[in-house]
Amino acid sequence: DAGAPSLKKLQKVIKDAFSYFDKIGNNTVQQDEVGTIMRYLGQFPSESDLKDIIIPELLDDDPSRDGLITFEAFEKMMLRDLSDHIYDPDDSETLLAAFRVLDPEGRGYIDSNVMH
Repeated sequence: DAGAPSLKKLQKVIKDAFSYFDKIGNNTVQQDEVGTIMRYLGQFPSESDLKDIIIPELLDDDPSRDGLITFEAFEKMMLRDLSDHIYDPDDSETLLAAFRVLDPEGRGYIDSNVMH
């Protein structure tokens, strides 16, 4: 589609986001950083998807890394997920409907007790 970013631009955005969390500079990140990087890139997987699907897939790509996620595996997955819109955010109407479920009195905020 005409508004889609070029592959090279997308690869650069993914690399820049990954590199920010690659503290050692060895093209790897800790598993617990993957969700944060994905959210930065506009993808919003659930915690269960991260734990049960995404992290195992990324580790399968290179099991010799002692639990670290390689850039190569992450980029491959992100290019696929971004092009397939797998973890795109819900539209605003869906989010508002979910908020209204948690705010039935229409106060405009959610009591912290509801979230526990």
